[in-house]
Amino acid sequence: MERIIKTSYYDPEANEFYASHGRPRKVAPEVKKVYKCLYDNANKLISREAIMDNVFGKDNHDINKLYVYISRIRRIIQDHFGSRIHNVRGKGYKLIVPVT
Repeated sequence: MERIIKTSYYDPEANEFYASHGRPRKVAPEVKKVYKCLYDNANKLISREAIMDNVFGKDNHDINKLYVYISRIRRIIQDHFGSRIHNVRGKGYKLIVPVT
């Protein structure tokens, strides 16, 4: 199921971001994995550890990479997707998606 937000959208089955002209946006695979993890848990708090386990595996936790990926996602969604990422200090992140 696609969640169309404004003129751009995210297709979870293809794990792709699409721009308003309908073409996929160039986004690093790790960034897509982080967004997919947030998207699958939309409007719920998900711990940083759970995101890192999902993206990097259990043995490779680089919190700095996660911060960079979250920053990139924020830039992608801030103007076109109508959603935002809320940081709950010391706990994790929540993708806030408006109910349509």
